[in-house]
Amino acid sequence: MPPDDKTPRIDWPVSLFLLITPAVALASLVAFCLFWQVTWQLVVLFVFFSFASSVSITAGYHRLLAHRAYKARSWLKHFFLFFGAGAFQGSALKWAADHRIHHRDVDTDSDPYNIKRGFVFAHIGWLFYKMTLAADMVGDLQKDRWIVWQHRYFLPVAIFSGFLFPMLIMALWSDLGFWHGLCGGFVFGAVARIVFVHHCTFFINSLCHMWGKQPYNEDNSARDNFVLALLTNGEGYHNFHHRFQFDYRNGVRWYQWDPTKWFIGMLAVFGQAYSLRRVPRTQILVAKMALKCKSVRITSPAISARLDLLRRKVEAAQERLKECSREYQVLKRNLRRQSRAHLVQLKADLKIAKIEFDKTYKQWHLCLRAAHALA
Repeated sequence: MPPDDKTPRIDWPVSLFLLITPAVALASLVAFCLFWQVTWQLVVLFVFFSFASSVSITAGYHRLLAHRAYKARSWLKHFFLFFGAGAFQGSALKWAADHRIHHRDVDTDSDPYNIKRGFVFAHIGWLFYKMTLAADMVGDLQKDRWIVWQHRYFLPVAIFSGFLFPMLIMALWSDLGFWHGLCGGFVFGAVARIVFVHHCTFFINSLCHMWGKQPYNEDNSARDNFVLALLTNGEGYHNFHHRFQFDYRNGVRWYQWDPTKWFIGMLAVFGQAYSLRRVPRTQILVAKMALKCKSVRITSPAISARLDLLRRKVEAAQERLKECSREYQVLKRNLRRQSRAHLVQLKADLKIAKIEFDKTYKQWHLCLRAAHALA
């Protein structure tokens, strides 16, 4: 039963599609492998369309539209709307509205895919019910005529993008004839790829709220999970995402597996993505510090007092750094009307504030290690 509807109605077309496509994918995959040859073109087709539809959800529907974590050129937005439709996860407008409600009401009855209703419900069960578009959640997106157009004509766009387009490409490309390509395009480029991307994405709503670590926030069920990051182009760092949802990165460390972050960063290098939003490193460290303070068991009153003092110093240093950074950016924008000497001085103050923060945080971390050793 969906959270907001007293008289739930089954969405039969969506339900049947979600239930039948895995069976069709498995049966057609087995039949194709038995009677036809799997060529390298089919593998390339599967990989390309899997990535195109998956990244259109992660970089497009999710980070660009649902969270406004960056801005993109028109052609890129159209790419996301086209291949995102072919992922058969609904229109960008509906997807973003549901996701914004999820972040606002996570783990409550208003959460569309509330994990407290169980793994199956959060993973796929919530999609079986008809739910109206929460238009008030996506007023900004409704100002974009292409997003509205994709929502209005979602089904024909999805059928062409998700089925007809890969089938036509393979029919023209296959070395083994038209029918081999057409059937191979249906199996590898369409139905098997759709099922694969579906359940990889759905794992974020289910397993990523059940299995993994919580280094940034314990106020909700979201967790960081490296295995799921591998399957979802970096979406598995879900605890970080729920704590800092407007950051264009999910894997915040440079080595964390987040191809979506790298894809957006590469586009930014060529000027196709811009205004990338990043949470300051100091804010991330303070969030981790606050959680560690809760988890550590301090036996020494002296060390406990020292840790508390250093924690307050770190927070004060962070506030000072934010203030310097804000003032520096304002002054930089108004350079013609301000003294250049003032700007140079403020830049020096900003550098000092960063050094002070790092120094205080390191002292706190060393003190915390001492507390662990004594515990």
